[in-house]
Amino acid sequence: MEYPLTVDDIVQQTGINASTIRRYLREFSEFIPSMPINRKQTMYGQETIAIVTRISELYAIGKYTRDIMEVLRYEVPISVEVSRVVEMPESDETALMVQPDVHELQEQIDRIVALAESLVEKTLQIDEHEAEITALRQTLVDTRAQVAECIDQMATVERGIRNQPADPRVDALTAEMRQTTALIQQQNATIAALTDEIQKRPTSLTGWVKQSLGWQ
Repeated sequence: MEYPLTVDDIVQQTGINASTIRRYLREFSEFIPSMPINRKQTMYGQETIAIVTRISELYAIGKYTRDIMEVLRYEVPISVEVSRVVEMPESDETALMVQPDVHELQEQIDRIVALAESLVEKTLQIDEHEAEITALRQTLVDTRAQVAECIDQMATVERGIRNQPADPRVDALTAEMRQTTALIQQQNATIAALTDEIQKRPTSLTGWVKQSLGWQ
């Protein structure tokens, strides 16, 4: 029996992609006549074209691998692999090596590029949020300073009022100022708590990842 076909030959004659052909040759090897040429290359008989085409047709109509095995046992005699290995020059071995499936490689590259683009987009969004958080921190710090200054001014005014002669209107004003001061102090405490909470948040992508993973 002659063994004139390489995997590339089978791909060209059947139109089935290389990865699928290799799977067929591996899973249905008992039905496919073959002969190893060297450690990296196996040649196949001309009958392989019809067998591979039949396998593809059976898969297309919904048959499972075990069902196809049963069909081939009736239709195809079990093949015995010829164990003759032909020594070939290194240049010939290289020429017969199975070429990679270019289509599959391109699909993998496309997926990697898409993931990289998505990561860049997410990184830009995180940078925008970091800028907003930094600006909010500064606003809260400035607000706390202004509130503290306002409290000091009101305390000074209250001390000045106390030194004035007794007057019901002054007493009422003093009571109102005390209530206002208490309210401002309460608001200041709320701002302080919010500032502390924001201060705990990271200001960089690296810090955010470390905090999310519990590394800091």
